[in-house]
Amino acid sequence: MSLIYIYLLVILNHMITIIGGGPAGIYASIEAAKRGSKVTLIEKEDKLGGTCTLYGCIPTKSMLYPLKIKDSMEKLGGSSTISTDILQQLARGSIERLSKGIESMLESMDINVVHGKGFLRSGKVNVNNETIDSDTVIITTGTDRKREEGIIYSEDLHDIDLSFKSVGIIGGDVGGLESAWMLKELGKEVYLIDKSPYLLNYLDNDMKSSVTNFFKKIGVKVLLNTEVKEITKSGDSFSLLLSDGSSLGLERILKSFGRYPATEGIDLPKDRYIKVDEYLRTGVNNVYAAGDVIGTHTAHSAIHAGKIAGSNATGSKIQFNREAIPHVVYTKPEIAYTGIMEGHCVKLQAVTNGREIIQRETQGFLKLCSSNDMLISAEAFMEGAEDVISMASLMIRMHLTLSQLMDFIPPHPSAFELLKDGIELLASRK
Repeated sequence: MSLIYIYLLVILNHMITIIGGGPAGIYASIEAAKRGSKVTLIEKEDKLGGTCTLYGCIPTKSMLYPLKIKDSMEKLGGSSTISTDILQQLARGSIERLSKGIESMLESMDINVVHGKGFLRSGKVNVNNETIDSDTVIITTGTDRKREEGIIYSEDLHDIDLSFKSVGIIGGDVGGLESAWMLKELGKEVYLIDKSPYLLNYLDNDMKSSVTNFFKKIGVKVLLNTEVKEITKSGDSFSLLLSDGSSLGLERILKSFGRYPATEGIDLPKDRYIKVDEYLRTGVNNVYAAGDVIGTHTAHSAIHAGKIAGSNATGSKIQFNREAIPHVVYTKPEIAYTGIMEGHCVKLQAVTNGREIIQRETQGFLKLCSSNDMLISAEAFMEGAEDVISMASLMIRMHLTLSQLMDFIPPHPSAFELLKDGIELLASRK
């Protein structure tokens, strides 16, 4: 019997169980199945897709997209209207279509999907009071949150009554900013409350000050260096007691923070998140973990980690590279960033770019930083920031020198021309 035959026999009979049917779990399942393993995917929800598909990224962006078109029309001298009912229908339609598409894809790959709460104890997987035979286990349970009665969250906006006129959003993070922009665009009176001195306070001064000033400019009432000490509900309204002693009366309260790793019933070494090494191996033999349960924080990072976990669980040895992963806030203009803003930096204004002028989206900037003849970080607050920073992320992750990047030819007219302009400036100042 040849070694190749023995290897194939082992792989084709290798049983992998994955707990968690969000982005990381779905792509881990696909990668393992592509390599011939028998895969069982356990998901506690009735539908597949996890928080991203069912409650977060997909419904939120489905509602933001038409509002961005509306905003563009108004900037170009036109006008448009769209009802909250249609926005929510679009969001629910996106959820249904994507979730069913995932289900169909997994079925076509003979991946066994089991709905129920999965547990891992002493290396054994249990679901619906049955033990699942597994040679290898991958944990992709994502995050969860403790909900407070009467409080709404960013993942609720596609499925609640939006007839309220005023809302207080607690938390100036990604979800808080997207919710604030959306609800302001829908004509609500929006208060954005954060204990930090700036919105997105973890970013550099150029970005956090620009974002904070923008939200004030569009009419969001931004309350910084402020904590909510008490929330009192009276009838159909709420009263907030703030840290400065003042109070605020509002119809709805939205909390954008408070998610935590979903590790209940998962017996693995953890701090806040499940501990993994660079190959996504946990402290238990033949058990891997990927996605937000290890602290990836974005769906695209979770997808990448899921693919690596699925590959490594079937014999590969690929490292999970966290360097310069792009982050995007889908407001208008978009906010995007990658890497740590340090070293030698240049800043370019959107108003100098032909594409931004054409679209009447001249507010904002692109900032690039380099060190040792390498692009190391980038951030943008402008129309098309997602695309430009995604390209910058690829350049950084491929470790291309500024000299090599001088050969980049962006299309014209495009926002990518700002990226080339910045690279040229950095290269000329080495």
